[in-house]
Amino acid sequence: MRRAVLAAGVLLLAGCGNGSATTAADQVPALGSALTKVDTLMAAHHWNKARAELRRIISEADAARDDGDLDEIAADRVVASAQRLLAALPTPVATPSATPTPSTSAPKVTQPTTQKAPQPKPAGKGKKHKGKKH
Repeated sequence: MRRAVLAAGVLLLAGCGNGSATTAADQVPALGSALTKVDTLMAAHHWNKARAELRRIISEADAARDDGDLDEIAADRVVASAQRLLAALPTPVATPSATPTPSTSAPKVTQPTTQKAPQPKPAGKGKKHKGKKH
């Protein structure tokens, strides 16, 4: 992957052999520093950040072309090289979330009962035994 970065970087900023001694990086220094950043990010396997920086290179090249700072051919080559490099980067893998997901069932809450418990009857008020008197 490191070789791909260096090769793409050379193509990206050298103007891909357009016959000019001036490179895209000479014409637009921000492109040179952005490529150096991409190289560092890719060497550290920071693929998502490298992707973002490559997209920035594409935007910078388009803006430089629109502003007249970079000729059409050089801008197209920079954009094409950055797009090829973007396509060559490993596919991003979603990492599991460290945050716990909330439970779908709500915890049970017990409500106090409104029913009264039966009270014992006082002594002596129960049924009387009818018996013979002696």
